[in-house]
Amino acid sequence: MTKEDTLTQLDRNSVQLIILPSQNLQTASFSKVSLEGKDYLISKPEQTLLALNKTDFKDSYDTKQKLTKALEPLKSVLISSMPNKTKDEPCLIVGQKPEIYVATPFNVIYFVLSYCVNILKREQQRMLPYDDLLERLEDSNSIKELIRLKIPFENSLKLICDTVQENDETYYKVSIKKITAFLKGRVDRIVNNFPDTLNSRIQRHIGGNIQQEQLHFTDEIMELSRVKCAISLLSSYVDKFYLDDLVKSYDFTALDKYLEEYQKVEEENRIAEENLRALNQKIAHGAKSRKRKHSAKKVKPVKKVEIGRGALDMFFKRK
Repeated sequence: MTKEDTLTQLDRNSVQLIILPSQNLQTASFSKVSLEGKDYLISKPEQTLLALNKTDFKDSYDTKQKLTKALEPLKSVLISSMPNKTKDEPCLIVGQKPEIYVATPFNVIYFVLSYCVNILKREQQRMLPYDDLLERLEDSNSIKELIRLKIPFENSLKLICDTVQENDETYYKVSIKKITAFLKGRVDRIVNNFPDTLNSRIQRHIGGNIQQEQLHFTDEIMELSRVKCAISLLSSYVDKFYLDDLVKSYDFTALDKYLEEYQKVEEENRIAEENLRALNQKIAHGAKSRKRKHSAKKVKPVKKVEIGRGALDMFFKRK
């Protein structure tokens, strides 16, 4: 075996794998940072923030997913070469139970939104230049750390702030209207990328046990349900203060009316099923009672014989 063919031997249960985004990141290196109890990667020199999400590849929405005998998803890893600056070096890394992370681009705007709740609750705001606004944002430890790591905020702030250009300088003021518009764009993006398994689950949840003739299930009802699900997913990153305004920006009247009727029909079906079950039990109990009655043997009464007429009375007569 030559030097180039030397195999790298590792504990197969100690492998950690990070799956990077599909877009081509011209990065020389990554650095890891922990913010608010969650791990992130920072790509250099792009200074892109990537959220690290640990996954076991178990799809709770896919009932047909193949699992091991221990009911765990298959997630073995086989790496046959390691990239180098000049060429790929041959090696062999086998991970039987590796820790697998999916790195996804994370917009720093969500850190800004968390801090801006207090700003928006104040009665008055004033326009601030970029540097002054960043200085105020440094009250947040997470934002302070990102600023130290030279993560840019300017493009994110333009998405959620009213801006004014004056003397070659841009002034910013946080706007709840622009924040709501930004979040609606996030909702549309989430809905458009729902997996088929999740769409099927939503449809079963809001109409799976009801026959078509009992309720009029429309595409509008399905779309509004998907929107509500997307808003629920956003709640992991966005404060309820913003979500309340986001919900008000949609008209859920048709969905609310449908769900009210759905619950009514579901309750009627439940009562009907209970009555049918009780009737079947009563019929079955009655059939068993009749069967026991017909199978019982009739005991014939013993006929009494008068004294002096019995077959053995002769033995007791006086001689």
